[in-house]
Amino acid sequence: MLISSVNAKTSFIVAGHLYGITNDKDALEKLTIEFESLDPDYIFILGDSSLDDQNIYSYFNNRFKGRIYFSPGNHEMVNGSLQEYIRNVGYAYKIIETNNVNFILINSLDSALNINSFLKTAVKNNINKVQIVLTHHRMWDDSLTSGFPYQHDKSYYFKEIYPSMVGVDAIFSGNSKRQYFTDYKKINGLSLQNVNNIYWVDQVGGIDGYSIGAGDGKPKLGFVYVEENNGRLLVEPHHINFDEGDLVSISKIRAVPWSIAPGNFDSVDSVLSQSIKNFLQSTRKRYIFLLGILIGGLSIFPFYIYYFRRVKAVKKVHDCKKI
Repeated sequence: MLISSVNAKTSFIVAGHLYGITNDKDALEKLTIEFESLDPDYIFILGDSSLDDQNIYSYFNNRFKGRIYFSPGNHEMVNGSLQEYIRNVGYAYKIIETNNVNFILINSLDSALNINSFLKTAVKNNINKVQIVLTHHRMWDDSLTSGFPYQHDKSYYFKEIYPSMVGVDAIFSGNSKRQYFTDYKKINGLSLQNVNNIYWVDQVGGIDGYSIGAGDGKPKLGFVYVEENNGRLLVEPHHINFDEGDLVSISKIRAVPWSIAPGNFDSVDSVLSQSIKNFLQSTRKRYIFLLGILIGGLSIFPFYIYYFRRVKAVKKVHDCKKI
């Protein structure tokens, strides 16, 4: 964890994908108390956080009025529209300028045409400020896209908007980490998040891309506290553990298929024995193993019959020659 600098100029919190806790008043209160204890200059909630719900928006806005800002995600859409979100928040794009930072809030659900149009006026050239884009989707990541605007994912490639981002230093995204990091067992067919991952960063050109989304929100919820200091961003991870009695539950982990459970092995034979045991513990693997033996046996049997008959024939010829 990075130590906060006493010379910090601007501080802010970034969080996103909070809808997993917005119906839990205790969890929501715990999160906002944590925000208050850090006392940042600004707070950014980047989509998928029930911001189309007037009660949830009012809860955040009343608690941090004047220093909290929002960006829409696909979960804020109602019938394919951001009408309820706009009614609550009042904007889908916004610029917040300080003496040393230019914050640019983007509606990443929109078309590349509209995003470019906004960026051309929002991004400043040749200014002595850190310029940060804040949005829901991982705009720099082209591995997951939708065909049209206002669907689940972004509808453009990064190269379509990159020229309008010349001068941007960082992008903060609030989308879920579930699509990229999953280590908890599936529930109802859905892959769950890596609960220990708070954020990760990519770099495209000269832009750092920070992914902050809280995933399912439980058992752990992550966010970041950031300080700008002399043009540098110091990113400090934080998480709230809602299951304090269980740091990381082994019983819930979705192990990699070739993973071997730790044990006290004193020989190569015991390791091999345990590996075979682990393999056979899976019903599916056991059936595949037995089927393999059966197919192997059936494959060898014709060769065995052929070989037996061949040997018998050769022996018969040999016996005849003796006579």
